[in-house]
Amino acid sequence: MPPGPLQLDSSNLEQSWNFWSQQFDLYMTASGADQKPESTQFAIFLHLIGDDALQVCNTFTFASDDERSKLDVVRQKFADYCQPRHNIVYERYQFWRQTQAPGENIDTFVTSLCDKAKSCDFGSQEESMIRDHIVLTCPDQRLQERLLRDPDLTLARALTIYRAAESRKEQHHDVARTTSIDQVSAGRYMHLSLSSSS
Repeated sequence: MPPGPLQLDSSNLEQSWNFWSQQFDLYMTASGADQKPESTQFAIFLHLIGDDALQVCNTFTFASDDERSKLDVVRQKFADYCQPRHNIVYERYQFWRQTQAPGENIDTFVTSLCDKAKSCDFGSQEESMIRDHIVLTCPDQRLQERLLRDPDLTLARALTIYRAAESRKEQHHDVARTTSIDQVSAGRYMHLSLSSSS
């Protein structure tokens, strides 16, 4: 079944384009239309993309008339058109202001940071920026000091240290809960013993 028209009024136009493009490729392969001449594939593309998108296509500028009828060139024009222009300063602001929520483990927090970092254009510094963010926003002062003391701290090493600290903290809570339960049980036993003896 062919895809419906591209929804240009979507709140996430880039995602809509990527999904439509995937559906188009699947349709072309499943129907065997990908084996037809490029001019036919191009006509199918323009027919399926819908009237609104066709009007957008008519506004594209091309280096030559030959490019105007090349499917891969037009698809790239649509990809560029649908891709939002990122405000890098705002994206980085969002990245740096994110903090680890109470009860959130480090792996969940880092996954969220990695997702935000993708739109920050950190390039080869992405991993070190995530590492620095973890250190800067660490809610445990002793753990933060330990991370700061390591001059060769990598993201992987920071995560290992952080996970170990979380594990120790969880074990400490488990021991404290067990001790508290034992004390309550002992108190009840003592109370029952005293009640039965009187």
